[in-house]
Amino acid sequence: MATIKFATRSQLQEICKLGGDRNANRILQRLEHENLISSFRWHQKIYSISKSGRQLIGNDTIPVKRNAYVQHTLMCNEAYIDNGTPNDWRTEEPVKFKSKGVKKRFVPDATFTKDGRTVFVEVDRTQRMNENRKKLEIYSELQNEYKIRKKCPPFIIFYTTTIMRKRKMELMCKEMDLLCDIYLHDEIKL
Repeated sequence: MATIKFATRSQLQEICKLGGDRNANRILQRLEHENLISSFRWHQKIYSISKSGRQLIGNDTIPVKRNAYVQHTLMCNEAYIDNGTPNDWRTEEPVKFKSKGVKKRFVPDATFTKDGRTVFVEVDRTQRMNENRKKLEIYSELQNEYKIRKKCPPFIIFYTTTIMRKRKMELMCKEMDLLCDIYLHDEIKL
């Protein structure tokens, strides 16, 4: 719970293996009653770890405020579940590399490894296409650096919200010869 910031009951059921709806609701209600987690209503009940919950598990991260970031976080959780809840899932971790002698830095929404290959996950809800193009160009440079060194290049998985956005991003990836999968939010199987 500390690493995912916000989650719905169904996401917590899947991630924490809480069983059926009634059992999950009972467990979450007890944790909330003991002030280990807190919740708020936003289309459905959204849970986050509370200050006393963070203290109990020894997590000293600063709590995230509720804002538009909640939707983004919930989509990231769905991507986490869709990718099989990998043990080495890391969120918002900066990546640095050199391309043609120039230092580059970017922050993917999530990173994990699958079959020895680094996988970067990007969740695109409302970002401008120009920003997405810039991100894809950086990923293209990174993959080219790996190819030059004859190493297995990282793979990119994008999750987006509309068919039009998906099509535009697929075209950009094809232009850049990028190893990338792009999924619609609706295609995620929970």
